[in-house]
Amino acid sequence: MKVTLQNLTFTRDDSMIIRGVAILTMVCHHALPSPVCKICVGLFTFLVGYGYWFNRPPEWRNNLHRAWRLLSSYWLIMFLLILPTAVIWGGYRFSLPNFVLNSFGLHENLNWYSWYIAFYLYAMVSMPVYSRIIRKWPVPGTLAVILFGPLVVLVMHFIPGTPEMWTGMNIYAWFTYTPLLAVGFLFAEKRWIEKLRVPGDRLWRVVPLIILVLLFLTRTNWGFILFDIVYVPVMVVAVLWMLMDCQIKIIPKTLKALGVQSMNIWFLHSLFFCNYTASVWSPLIDWVPQGYLQVLWIIILCYPLGMILDALHKLLGNLVDRIPLHH
Repeated sequence: MKVTLQNLTFTRDDSMIIRGVAILTMVCHHALPSPVCKICVGLFTFLVGYGYWFNRPPEWRNNLHRAWRLLSSYWLIMFLLILPTAVIWGGYRFSLPNFVLNSFGLHENLNWYSWYIAFYLYAMVSMPVYSRIIRKWPVPGTLAVILFGPLVVLVMHFIPGTPEMWTGMNIYAWFTYTPLLAVGFLFAEKRWIEKLRVPGDRLWRVVPLIILVLLFLTRTNWGFILFDIVYVPVMVVAVLWMLMDCQIKIIPKTLKALGVQSMNIWFLHSLFFCNYTASVWSPLIDWVPQGYLQVLWIIILCYPLGMILDALHKLLGNLVDRIPLHH
């Protein structure tokens, strides 16, 4: 039997599909909960590194634009939903310093999942340096950045009387996930995914499914986060292979749609679980038995709300653009 080999693709639409998979695993991680699904953050981080390869001059301006796009979307959710709920019903005592730190993800008592904001800002500041190292020395440069992250974490642990801010501000997480930024960028630099040729016949689609099952089983027992520099690229390839020329169009379309709304869903679904907001929002999901049905219900609630917030964000952006800056 002749096996037809095809090159994988990794277009912008494909990256949105991976983001859709990532946000599904994240909601599963928080709602089930399932520790193995913690790979979700690794998937997002890999995509940040991969997408950064396409960044073009002026680099810093583009980075500021990316950072502002995430910050402004998060702030909209913070001011409209998180803060009012926390202050009025959740018992949060407003403190300007605490609120400012929460707004930039440097403290997360208002929203446990906001730490990614600070990590993303760190990525936008550090990737100009990391990317130049990797472009100049692709493999050794990537290895250097991979080792640099854990080394910084190790040094932090040995500082006498380790400052509380290392953990309070999740600075450990910045450097723990740094290796995946580097790996994502290297994969884009080398075009390894697009160069990979896999059997295109439908019967072979069982192979990536088996790979995914083995990956989740392995990560359950060997879930050390640094191993995600292997787990995450393997998962990305397996998903792309399994969905290649997918005849059930609703699957990639749904995943792509979830990918587009992934950041909104990330911060919105926190309303159901965080201390200051759960008392108000969790009844909306508690009536559904804990499990995959609840995961589906959370997505159903968050997705349209995310679309509304996007429309509002766009409207506010247009209004700001119309403000005359010169008289």
